[in-house]
Amino acid sequence: MGFKKLEEVYSYMKISDIGLSMLYPTENYSTGLPIKSFEYVACSLPIAMSNFSYWQKIFKEYRLFANPYDSKDIEKKILFLLNNSAQAKKLREKGKQLVEEEYYWEEENRKLLKMYKNL
Repeated sequence: MGFKKLEEVYSYMKISDIGLSMLYPTENYSTGLPIKSFEYVACSLPIAMSNFSYWQKIFKEYRLFANPYDSKDIEKKILFLLNNSAQAKKLREKGKQLVEEEYYWEEENRKLLKMYKNL
């Protein structure tokens, strides 16, 4: 499909069955939170993502995790999500719950303002 304009990306996500966030464990990726993951949640997608320990701690039971260097492991997680609609639905609901309870704008805004005050 190649590069898509930002305004087109969400239309593709909305017709997708799953979201993937498979990145290699560079310091920038393995210690940050991927925006794409939150965009997938906004589009009600179950997600398979890299098995970084930080991501596993944050997203726990809200995602499936795979070794980004192991194509068979990634394939296994993709097929699981595609072939187990009840489990995929549960991950979609848990992802939405995580965002609504912990990663919504008002909470992030509060954290940001607190950080600015501490500077």
